[in-house]
Amino acid sequence: MQTIETIQNNITKKIRENSDIGILTGLSGYSVFLEYYSKFISNKPQEIDSEYILNLCIDKINNNYKTSTYCDGVCGLIWSLHFLHKNDFIGAVDNIDILDDYVREWTYLSIDQHNFDFLHGSTGSMYNFIYQPTDIADQDTLPDRYIQGLQNRYSEISDYKLLRKEQPFEHRTYLGVAHGVTGYIYILSLLSAIPRLKNTCLELLDKYFELLLEVASFSENNRSVFPSWLLQTTNLEKESSGLSWCLGDLGIGIVLLNSSLIIGNKEMERIALKILNHSSKRITRETTGLTSPSLCHGYFGAYKIFSRAYSVTGEKNFLNAKNHWLNAGLENIKNSIPSDTSILIGQTGIGLALIDAYTDTDHNWGECLLIS
Repeated sequence: MQTIETIQNNITKKIRENSDIGILTGLSGYSVFLEYYSKFISNKPQEIDSEYILNLCIDKINNNYKTSTYCDGVCGLIWSLHFLHKNDFIGAVDNIDILDDYVREWTYLSIDQHNFDFLHGSTGSMYNFIYQPTDIADQDTLPDRYIQGLQNRYSEISDYKLLRKEQPFEHRTYLGVAHGVTGYIYILSLLSAIPRLKNTCLELLDKYFELLLEVASFSENNRSVFPSWLLQTTNLEKESSGLSWCLGDLGIGIVLLNSSLIIGNKEMERIALKILNHSSKRITRETTGLTSPSLCHGYFGAYKIFSRAYSVTGEKNFLNAKNHWLNAGLENIKNSIPSDTSILIGQTGIGLALIDAYTDTDHNWGECLLIS
């Protein structure tokens, strides 16, 4: 409890120092934490609230702030406001849709530049548009352009895999949710709810899912099921990934589980649980690579993901893993916490995880990372 209050004080002091406004590294992430803190911990309004933070963000935009991404920028700000409104933390925000045209134009540009990153590209932006309270209009061409881009991206990956084309390191095929294939699968599962796009989305989703299965290894001798990324030189018998949300098995497993529930795909659900079960057995530093308390690639990220898995399944091994990583995280921050204050790798994310632990509830703020 004291650590949560310390984090709240630290964030309040740092608000004017943060140059970003996005959900995962910026001011709007602070807003999500402070709303949860006010409702579940302090039980009283905060001196600095979401309206104050929103005004700071708008001031930055009016002063030529140009970062558009979900992680850092305008797209993430818009998502956070819809999230807070949808969950009854704040009222409807007037005129925020004036920013949509700007983000939409940037999304088209990102697709044209083959940028399908969740944190910093068109996949995160599509998540923002899908999350908004009004459905994407039937005549809207943005989903079509995104799907066509992912079809082209799949063809590129196939060319690399079959050695028809050289794959440069900077254009490697990421498998995890933060930068790659698993993020695509999740957005395609959401877009499949649009009737005219359903068949196309599900067919492409199946192709990407099959790609994951082709490179998966569930051998007990393997540190992980998946490598962090694929190159033509990747040796699947030797390459592995850490136990992380961003690049590793944990993020892949939980996002596949959530995707399978959206589209009712029992085979995907089975594979997702197999990945998470394999991950639950990894508890040493040597097998996990975890050394920090962060959500992105640390102890509290593992705690939140296993907490979600336990909420969905009720399986005891996920409860044990959840408790293990909570204790590891608490031990890690006993004497100090990271200086970074973001959701992704810093105090805000740790604070949200601690609110879950203190209230013994798997709160749905994990939606910002596709966990919930």
